[in-house]
Amino acid sequence: MKQLTSCKTILSVIILMIFAPGLGIAQPPNPGGTDPFATPVNGGVVFVVIIAFIYGGYRVYQITKKARAANIDR
Repeated sequence: MKQLTSCKTILSVIILMIFAPGLGIAQPPNPGGTDPFATPVNGGVVFVVIIAFIYGGYRVYQITKKARAANIDR
């Protein structure tokens, strides 16, 4: 049952990471004209997503390693 809960958590985090950039909006232009320094929506999102996937993979590896060790000890 513990493994099912961790899988749901990992799946939820992955889904949030996929849809989070789509929910972000850029800053609106000034009322008097266009803003020469508009904020990009996708500035460092790719870098953050890559780091999140690497960390998520590492955590999955740790969880499976701990589960295997617990099964061997029984």
